Amino acid sequence: AKKLNFAKRWKDISFHTVSGSPEWDFPHSVLMTYVGLGKQQNYRKLNVKNRIVLVERGEISFKEKVIYATKAGALGVIIFNNEPGELSASLEMRSKIPVITVQQKDGMKMKEAIQKDGTLACSIIEIEEKERMAAFSSRGPVIHTIGIKPDVVAPGVSIESTIPGGSYISLQGTSMAAPY
Repeated sequence: AKKLNFAKRWKDISFHTVSGSPEWDFPHSVLMTYVGLGKQQNYRKLNVKNRIVLVERGEISFKEKVIYATKAGALGVIIFNNEPGELSASLEMRSKIPVITVQQKDGMKMKEAIQKDGTLACSIIEIEEKERMAAFSSRGPVIHTIGIKPDVVAPGVSIESTIPGGSYISLQGTSMAAPY
């Protein structure tokens, strides 16, 4: 698995690649800029050229957030959830720049560091990750019967799937696990 790594002494941060986005694969660390909700007006006084933009989920679509970041010259987008938990997203388009999502707590930590220090640099590292249940998977026991669940599990995170037009995107969820 790949994780975000920071010069600060933080635990590495897990992320999900947004479907419709190219692989997040920068060979060096990249500076980040916080751009609020990622609306067009958020970019007016900021220079994000050749930077990663940190964007908060909300008010406009993921697609719009990525379009505005791309027009502003950003190298990539990190969208953090506006509520606790993981964020799985789709752009409903093919993006020219990589887009990933992180949990609210991790996004807030990055936002606060940028606001305090004016900038933040991140890189991607490969981490060997053991097989585990996705955070969004159902778990037992069942409340009324105390039955242990699930009965069957299958891979359902970051599954390469075909899409119309002859290309592939990475998706997750029951729709990806069921074919297995």
